[in-house]
Amino acid sequence: MGKDSSNLALVPFLQHAGLTLSIGLAQLANAVLLLIGLRRAGSFKPEPGWGRFVLQVAVATLALGALLVWGNRYFDWVALRDQRLLRVGLLAAIIAGAGVLYFGVLALAGVKLRQLVRR
Repeated sequence: MGKDSSNLALVPFLQHAGLTLSIGLAQLANAVLLLIGLRRAGSFKPEPGWGRFVLQVAVATLALGALLVWGNRYFDWVALRDQRLLRVGLLAAIIAGAGVLYFGVLALAGVKLRQLVRR
């Protein structure tokens, strides 16, 4: 499914979120095709532990998504339009909390965060 066809399938139902989702899905498909090509060419061979790492990242991503869905549903962002400082503060707090939650879950799952930042 190309980017244009996924746009046609998702945008009418999800508006701007559908556009974002279609771009994300297209990039995911591109990454998978590149991975397949690299493996077939023998240029990439995953080291042991990649499956576990993918699972750890997936769990952290689900926790992050749950926090963001909660923040979207709990706060009436449109009603906060007139209280810009409060709205900005809440958004900043949720973004900071999302970062702490994501990396905290990764650390609790056993990911050594220092290894993610290699030189």
